[in-house]
Amino acid sequence: MHNFKVFNNDFSFKSFTAGYKLVFYGSTSIKKFEIPDIPVNYLNILDLKDIVEGMFQSNMLVYVVGGVTKIFQTQMIADNNKNKIVFTRTDMSKSLVQCTLWGQLAIYFYD
Repeated sequence: MHNFKVFNNDFSFKSFTAGYKLVFYGSTSIKKFEIPDIPVNYLNILDLKDIVEGMFQSNMLVYVVGGVTKIFQTQMIADNNKNKIVFTRTDMSKSLVQCTLWGQLAIYFYD
């Protein structure tokens, strides 16, 4: 995934109790691929928790290695473009974050 932000999951209405959420933008891109067995110490890969706590250099590009673990809700209503997908994503340390995609991004993800 590229071009997203991680925030505390502090909404009063939640479909999942994960401590973090991802916010996607029109420029967010997601590709499906198999995650190879990368030695954790080989690269300086950040956990979602580290990003939320600001434990990184803000002028450096950050990658989070992980994948989608479960899709909770799909809502595809093409008539009014109110498409929505709610899912959880994990990083290599098994931290979970809830994600929601709306509109055209939900269609891209669903396809």
